[in-house]
Parts: sequence; structure tokens; C-alpha cells
Amino acid sequence: MVTGSWYTVDGKNIEGLSELKFSDMANALSEVEASYECIVLEESERLGWSLLQVKAVVPIKDGTVKRKSTLRLLLSH
Repeated sequence: MVTGSWYTVDGKNIEGLSELKFSDMANALSEVEASYECIVLEESERLGWSLLQVKAVVPIKDGTVKRKSTLRLLLSH
């Protein structure tokens, strides 16, 4: 099982966005690349993680307003 956790560009965990779950790393990468504009920043096959920079539309404040933001998505086993 691979989980995806969201972070700001400066490394703070974003708790308001749901954690993603995938069956394996290949599936996770293909689904994220199909859903978002993203690039892989770093990865370690041996340790089982990938860090991606993602452009996503996210809710701000009370959720009534959304804006496109640059986030980091950590995929890990």
C-alpha cells in the first residue's frame, strides 16, 4: 500500500487535504501524473518513496474559495 501526504513547498504538512492511497508505487505515479500537472523532485526506489511537486486546485479558508497552488506530494510505502 502506498500513501500520499500533502505538504506546502516549505515542508509543512497540510492536514485539510485528504491522504491518498494506492495499491503500488507505479499505480500511484501514473494516477497522480494523469490527474495533476507534476514533476518528480526526488525519489528512492530502495527506500520506497517519491517526492513530487504538484499544481493543484485547493480550498482555502472555509472551503468556499479555491485557488491553484504549488504543493508537494510525498508518496511512500
